[in-house]
Amino acid sequence: MGLYRFYMCPEGLIDLVDLPEKWGLLYMGKRKSVKVIAGGPKGNMWLGLPEESFHERNQQSEWDLLYSSLRRAQAVK
Repeated sequence: MGLYRFYMCPEGLIDLVDLPEKWGLLYMGKRKSVKVIAGGPKGNMWLGLPEESFHERNQQSEWDLLYSSLRRAQAVK
């Protein structure tokens, strides 16, 4: 879902060479800190990321998935 795709894993589990094209990589630290390894914003801004970092998306399918998840969460209560 969304424009960006990331893998999040413990540090060192996935290497940059194993990363698919247009994907980002986040390492989760021991104290639940997140370190951006590839594909993330510079500093605290997402502005100015190149178009080639975006993924094609089916926004209607994404909304359908969100609505379905919300309906299921409501049914559990």
